[in-house]
Amino acid sequence: MRYVAAFRTYTWDDGVATLARRFFAATPAARQVVLADETRGPLGITGYEVISHTEDTSNLGLLVYPAGNSLWYNVDYGLYILRAALPGYDYYLTSESDLAVNTPLDAVVHTVAARQTDIVAHWVGPATPAWEWYTTAAGMFEQSMASLLFFMILSARAIDLLFYMRRALTVEFQAGRLASWPFCEIFVPSLLRQAGMSFAEIGEFADTENLRLRPRLLLSEAAANRPGSLAHSVLARPAYIRAVIKEHPPRDWFAPGSALRHALREIPAAEYAPLLCAAFVQAGEGEELARFMQASQSAPPG
Repeated sequence: MRYVAAFRTYTWDDGVATLARRFFAATPAARQVVLADETRGPLGITGYEVISHTEDTSNLGLLVYPAGNSLWYNVDYGLYILRAALPGYDYYLTSESDLAVNTPLDAVVHTVAARQTDIVAHWVGPATPAWEWYTTAAGMFEQSMASLLFFMILSARAIDLLFYMRRALTVEFQAGRLASWPFCEIFVPSLLRQAGMSFAEIGEFADTENLRLRPRLLLSEAAANRPGSLAHSVLARPAYIRAVIKEHPPRDWFAPGSALRHALREIPAAEYAPLLCAAFVQAGEGEELARFMQASQSAPPG
């Protein structure tokens, strides 16, 4: 059994490099590659085999949709890029650049192969109309399924089926015969379930208590480093500060119980003051900016 372990990223800094080393340490028997989205330019990755690509996947016969965000919307595209670049492998394992792998994975993939499992993913189950992505695949499958795909293991035959269908749907969409383009986290499990392929939950092989979309986790905190676990979304301190400030209204800083205040609770105000001040300015909240500056005793940015 031969498998590829791909670390997927669109950025590269000390924190991402740390998570890459951790991921590759967990997959010593794999063909190890960095799947690098260099749409915005070279990432400068050294020391690894790099498969570079951009969001222009038209050479693979894949729809570039939505433009500017296609590789996020279609996480499965990375599988097809991998399979085209590295054919002949039995399984392909992908992990996002903000996912901390704290458990060995070689034995997991061998177990998956021995069972002839086609896909290992997280939180796979029936999709409901309340889910924001439900309508993107309306009427396309016998039963719509949902999943989280920032860590997954797929068989070669599963990827080939997904790729075939994405290319077929691209033709239909471009001809105006398809009303919507299915989001990856409904497309992948729905198609494979309909095809009768076998599934397994990641939670069978690892602690997934902190394998969630949110909240963000600091790379230095215990939840991101628990032995035997997978954790998401894990960021080093500078990237963490940028992310949590971008994701919340800056005025939430004044609410003690808010998600923003909670996220920044262990970080000195001096470290995030420039970014938060800039957020107040961008939001046009001058009075709140003055209040924050007074409360944090920080100087304005720039």
